[in-house]
Amino acid sequence: MEELLQQIANEIHNLAQPRCFDYVMLVLTLLSICVSVYALIYAIRVPIKIADRQDKIALYEKKITAFMELQDYFDSPERWRISILKFIDSTVKFPREKIFDLTNERLFQKASMLYSESVSQLLLDIHANYKRINYLEQCIDSYLDMLKPDKLKDAFKEYLRKKIHSEKEDAEFKEICGKFAIEYEEGVDECTSKKVIYNFYDLNTTSNDLYMENIKLQKKVIALMEKEIKL
Repeated sequence: MEELLQQIANEIHNLAQPRCFDYVMLVLTLLSICVSVYALIYAIRVPIKIADRQDKIALYEKKITAFMELQDYFDSPERWRISILKFIDSTVKFPREKIFDLTNERLFQKASMLYSESVSQLLLDIHANYKRINYLEQCIDSYLDMLKPDKLKDAFKEYLRKKIHSEKEDAEFKEICGKFAIEYEEGVDECTSKKVIYNFYDLNTTSNDLYMENIKLQKKVIALMEKEIKL
């Protein structure tokens, strides 16, 4: 009887011991878990990669759009000299809202946010110059509107129609302008302003100099933007 009980106990003990089949099942279970985890990670990463790729494509398209808009803006100098063009030829008509369209803040802000800090700084400098030109152009516009008599107007028109002047012509025109100065209210900051006296020669020369400076800055910023787009 004791031998029978011992035999039964041995059989139970043997059944309790891990066998080769059990090891196989354990390995398969672990593999199944690993595959499931990998599949889950892959399922999460793929949409993230797709979204990231779509974001990069969208950003690139926005950069291209901003670049083309800015380039088109820089290539449209007719906005700059409208007050003088109107004065030379009164038959030329311009929509009033476009006469001083030199400070397109939306365009400059959009480009500044999309490109590097160096590009943003150049755009700030260009925009600041255009704001100053914009103010000077308004001064020129009001100056030419108040210009009298007709003989003086004719002298101004004759000078302005010519793109190149001799030193004598330049000196004579400067002397004429010096006799007809106008007082303007110029903003110092958002709260205060000061009275300044300008004549046409000074207004036109300063505006010209700022515009020529902007041409150099614009070439530089366009080159940097092209480089960033190609990267």
